[in-house]
Amino acid sequence: MSQLILTTGHSLSRGIRRRSVPLDFHVGTYFMMFTMLILIGLMSTLYLMQFTKVHTKGYAVNRLESEYDLLKKEQEIKYTNISRVKSLSHIQETNQVQSMIPAISPIFIKPDTALVLR
Repeated sequence: MSQLILTTGHSLSRGIRRRSVPLDFHVGTYFMMFTMLILIGLMSTLYLMQFTKVHTKGYAVNRLESEYDLLKKEQEIKYTNISRVKSLSHIQETNQVQSMIPAISPIFIKPDTALVLR
């Protein structure tokens, strides 16, 4: 049976490659502070962008809701005017109906039609 011996030397032995990245990676405090500052700034910027986008859409929704309420009020006013114009009392008060002559004992031309002789 063959054995594999790992050495700490710089030489290449059978099947073992030297590591290209050292294991002890030292990061200084200034680098960490700078990195944290960059990350906090980036996260703050993203948060503000999202908050602004949501807030702007809120303004648009409020504007559309007020426009919708205004249109609903106009529709109710128009429906009220239509029902007032269609009412029997309004029809009887119009000049066209006032100028009509009442039919007293009409004589029909044919019994099945609405044609009147007089």
